[in-house]
Amino acid sequence: MANSRAIARGGVRVLAGVVGTAVAVAALVGAAVVPLPAFTVNPPSKTVSPVPANQQRVCPGGLLELGDGSAASSLTSIGAASTKTEATTQVVTKSLATPSVHSDDGAPRTISTNSTGAAQRPLIAGAQSQTASSADTAGLVAVACGEATSDSWLVAGATTLGATSLVMLNNPTAVDATVDLTVYTEAGRADAAGSTGLIVRAKSQLVVPLTGLVPNAQASVVHVQASGGSVYAVLQQSAVSGLAPQGVDLVAPTAEPATSLVIPGMTVKNLGKAAGADGASNQIPAVRLLAPGTSAAHVTVTATSESAASVQATSRITLQGAPCARCR
Repeated sequence: MANSRAIARGGVRVLAGVVGTAVAVAALVGAAVVPLPAFTVNPPSKTVSPVPANQQRVCPGGLLELGDGSAASSLTSIGAASTKTEATTQVVTKSLATPSVHSDDGAPRTISTNSTGAAQRPLIAGAQSQTASSADTAGLVAVACGEATSDSWLVAGATTLGATSLVMLNNPTAVDATVDLTVYTEAGRADAAGSTGLIVRAKSQLVVPLTGLVPNAQASVVHVQASGGSVYAVLQQSAVSGLAPQGVDLVAPTAEPATSLVIPGMTVKNLGKAAGADGASNQIPAVRLLAPGTSAAHVTVTATSESAASVQATSRITLQGAPCARCR
């Protein structure tokens, strides 16, 4: 009897389970046929007016001379440059530190705009100029104040006898910049020891003499790549013949390598000295070309005068690539 009750209770349990399952199935079926309520949700939105960012440019500072008698690698400022700025708002000027230069009277400067309360993006531009007349450096230089970037090209410089080239790395940002210099010469890409991992401290300038990287180079091109902070790179080049200075220049970054480039406002003179000239020279007008890849490039150079729309001269050149078998 006890067994029959147990079986009955067990049967009830089983039956209850079956009934529960049936109800659940019925509920599911019923839910499938009952239409669900419709809901409409409007996505949240907000109108935001972008705040114009401050604009900043870097002026590279005064001219430098390499070697003052105390050390062959020492750098000395030979005066301050005159800076001219134009902006749509008030301009804020600050100096960068120059730990590698003995005198800071020609320190580079940043010119910035204050966009607080401005409805439009502020505009700013600047340029600097300087006249030098020392025993080793003489001439008039002028260069635009530029924007710091992570990638730039300097197409200038030489390290032959009497030539001095200085790469000025200006970091206006609040963090240190790590800079790699890739140097090309007439012999191709150079395996320049000490050209990578250069630390340019925040709000400061680092000057790198090119002669320590590529000695006896007739014509150089420097590719500047920065990480961390950004830098505004400028190359100072000067020349001395015997005891007489032959001029000085500050060269700002040029356009990146491309299949079509335009060089406006090139002055052509001293053509008599150009006849029979061998290699690069600062005495004659010339166009410096580089194919930075490993493949050859076929280049057409076309010259047009300022007074005629027609082509004055055309030259076709094949440039070999710039491999570096010994580069790491």
